[in-house]
Amino acid sequence: MSTGFEDKISIGIDLGTTCSLVGAWVEDEKGGRVEILKNEEGYLTTPSYVVFSDDDILLGDNAKAQCVIYPKGTVVDFKRLIGRRYSDQSLHILSQSRQWPFEVIEEPLGKALIGVTVRGEKVAYSPEEISAMLLVKLTKQAEIVMGKK
Repeated sequence: MSTGFEDKISIGIDLGTTCSLVGAWVEDEKGGRVEILKNEEGYLTTPSYVVFSDDDILLGDNAKAQCVIYPKGTVVDFKRLIGRRYSDQSLHILSQSRQWPFEVIEEPLGKALIGVTVRGEKVAYSPEEISAMLLVKLTKQAEIVMGKK
């Protein structure tokens, strides 16, 4: 089955603070172009949401749809924590102004972590771990669309 894409393709992922997207460089008769790939729901952007439900980790549109049901397991706006120390006063001002559904907690070396409740237990993740979860989803999305799975 031909997907219409050439073998030599570059994929780019924009991991955005509120939404993310996947683009592919596609060679054509004019030299090439960037094509934004649709996600499994048919949208060009994927919400940068992660929800830890009772049974699963939901990502993107599925997570956004379930965030009301699992507010203490919802992670949004997490990129704002990357590289920040818990002692950073601007982080606490940001946390109060954004009213995040998750807790910002301190790890032993002073780094800011994301605290969520999963099945009644508190769990901590680094913002990089949350980013990686979303990046895996976006990469799989690109592989499926590009026929490389």
